[in-house]
Amino acid sequence: MPTVLQGLDAVEALDMMKSALDESLAAFEPYKYFPQADPTRRALLVTLNLAQSNYDAAVKRLDYEYVLEVAQANLADARQDYEKYKDGPAADELTEAQATLENTQANLVLAKEEKPVIDLEAPMDGTVLAVDAGVGESLSAASIITLAILEPTTLEVYLDETDLDKVAVGHPVEVVFDALPDLTFNGQVTLVSRSLQDVSGVQAIKAVVTLEPSEQQASVTLPVA
Repeated sequence: MPTVLQGLDAVEALDMMKSALDESLAAFEPYKYFPQADPTRRALLVTLNLAQSNYDAAVKRLDYEYVLEVAQANLADARQDYEKYKDGPAADELTEAQATLENTQANLVLAKEEKPVIDLEAPMDGTVLAVDAGVGESLSAASIITLAILEPTTLEVYLDETDLDKVAVGHPVEVVFDALPDLTFNGQVTLVSRSLQDVSGVQAIKAVVTLEPSEQQASVTLPVA
């Protein structure tokens, strides 16, 4: 630290060095365009450089003391916290925490009693494919859950006995649903009854077709022999 700063506090030293620098700048200003060899200009430049150096040193000292004070304050706070908590929380803080816990537990019990969550019961067993709603969203009467039966769906098909030669286990079939007339689904015959079935007084062949899961009514087209 320059000798001129000794005995002064950081703020006082900064103010004095700033004043000295301003005076040196003002004194040098009329001579700054003089030849460098001019003795007056050279002397004023030396004074200006010294004033600038002292001012820079005063700024660094103030910055250092500020950082030091902050560090000392943080250390003092840390020591206070250590002394406060080294033997456990204070009695009043423990009481406050206990009261907060009891209040939270009471709110939880009340919430459970009011039961704001609705229990949804599916009309059938199945697998949830999609949930079109998120936490916090408002719901309307629209469907938000897609549920499907993923097990193979079977159809019972009754054919005229004259079509016996056209149906056998393993035969591929094309299935067209009444509700989806533009779509065709593939399936296969998985069972053919060994005897004719009476359907409204008419003798018919009963066959079982396995296809993709669906609850729609369907018509079945058999390959022509």
